[in-house]
Amino acid sequence: MRPAHIVLVHGEKRTMELLKAKLVSQTMTWPQGERPAIFAPPNVSIEVRNGMEVVANAVHLKFARPKRAKALGKFAEQGLGVLATKVGTCG
Repeated sequence: MRPAHIVLVHGEKRTMELLKAKLVSQTMTWPQGERPAIFAPPNVSIEVRNGMEVVANAVHLKFARPKRAKALGKFAEQGLGVLATKVGTCG
């Protein structure tokens, strides 16, 4: 398994730092584009500001949506091989 993100939570600060360092060193052999982003944020705390709860130290991750295409007409009749050839020749 090659996750895109690893978030270490619920641990002592020093232990999480050691685990993060170990994970970074183990994933250094992975190709550059496949290495995970590794986070070891401090424990999440809830603060109250102006009567509203605010989460401090939150981790925000963006996830890419899967991309899909629909083939119609000749492309659908002839199969995806033709579509790949046509796309490859566009320039």
